[in-house]
Parts: sequence; C-alpha cells; structure tokens
Amino acid sequence: MEDPGMREYITGDIERDTQSATSKKAKIALTLFLAGILFVIIIAMNSDRILPLAANGKRVPMTSALQFVMFAVGGIILLSTKLNGKQIADTKVFLAGVIAVVMIFGISWMSDTVIENNKPFLLSSISSWTERYPWIFAVALFCISMFLKSQAATLSVLMPLGFMLNIPTNILIGCIPASYAYFFFCFYPSDVACISFDRTGTTHIGKYILNHSFMIPGLIGVSSATVIGLLLSMFVYR
Repeated sequence: MEDPGMREYITGDIERDTQSATSKKAKIALTLFLAGILFVIIIAMNSDRILPLAANGKRVPMTSALQFVMFAVGGIILLSTKLNGKQIADTKVFLAGVIAVVMIFGISWMSDTVIENNKPFLLSSISSWTERYPWIFAVALFCISMFLKSQAATLSVLMPLGFMLNIPTNILIGCIPASYAYFFFCFYPSDVACISFDRTGTTHIGKYILNHSFMIPGLIGVSSATVIGLLLSMFVYR
C-alpha cells in the first residue's frame, strides 16, 4: 500500500496489537467469554432440565436465556478486569452494534406491520402461482424473507401454505435455503456492522441502494444452495 497514511488507518491497530504482548486482562476476558459460550451450549443441549418455568407455565425461551447469560458474562468481565466502561462505548465494534440494533428494531416493526396487514393478499397471490409452478415456492420464500428478516418466521408463514397446496415434500425441503434473503435490503445488523468495520471502504451501499457489496455473493449463495437442495431432495425422495 503506497499511501502511508492510508496504510496506518487500515492496518495501524492490527499491527500494534500483534506487536504488543497479550495482557493478563485480555486473557481473563477471553477465557470468561469462551466459558460463557460453553455455558450457552450446555443450556441449549439440556434446556428441558436447566431452564426454569415462567409464570405462564412454559419454560423460559432459549433466546431470553442466551441474552441473560451473555449480559451476565459481560458484567463479570467488566468487574474482573476492571475495564473502563466509557472506553468500550467508544470502540467501533460497540458503536456498530448499537447502530445495527436500533436500525433492526424499526425495520422489523415495519416489516411485521406490512406482512401482517397484507397476509391474505400475499398468500392468495403466492398460492395461485405455486399451484401451477411448484418451484416458484422458492421465489415466494425469498420474497417474504426479504421483509421478515427471519428464516424461522418465513418458514412458519409459508410452509403450512405449501402443505395446503399439496406441493411435494421434496420440493418444500429443497426450497428451504431460499428463505435466506436478509442481504437483499442491506439493513440487517450483520450487514450494517460489516460496513462499519471495513476501514477500506470496499464494503458499502451503492448509489441505488440495492447495488451493495452483499448482493452478488448473496444471490449466488442462495440460488446455488436452493438448486443443489432441490436436486438432492429429488434424489433422496424419488
């Protein structure tokens, strides 16, 4: 990289970090973080025995347990390493994460409102096409996922419709990869975080919104996975 100023901006922190010895606090923080992840895995594997019952008689959701555990781990790391909380708030990782969280709340609210209020129309439109061309079910999954931003929510909405329309099971299974369309509109937390982290500026949102850095890799990945999934499902369930 010819420009020394740009080189310092892009790789300065990395080079300084690799040249300096790892501090004792960093080792403690990393150990606690890995222990937290291990604890989450243990809870997930034994959720029926570990997670307590809530007031409604059902067990505490795994998502809530994950949040509590990692918040607790974060607090323990702060207390054990005596880190300055203000310095954490100034880091690029923290700022990118906060921006992504705020954005996804508004976007999820908007998407849920649009889908819920237009669900009859959307489902009727999808059903009319999939009755004639079952493979279009994959396109429907992709389109709905663009707004719901959740594979689970997309599948829970459309899979019952697929069974109602008597779409072959192998087609439904093969179409599952098409339910990943988070990248299409570039406002998912991980997308926003990647753009914020990239100091080179190569990861970006283009002038026309949809010509962003995630579009081509995302389309290639989803289309390839869907085609391969359909072929495998046809071979297995023939």
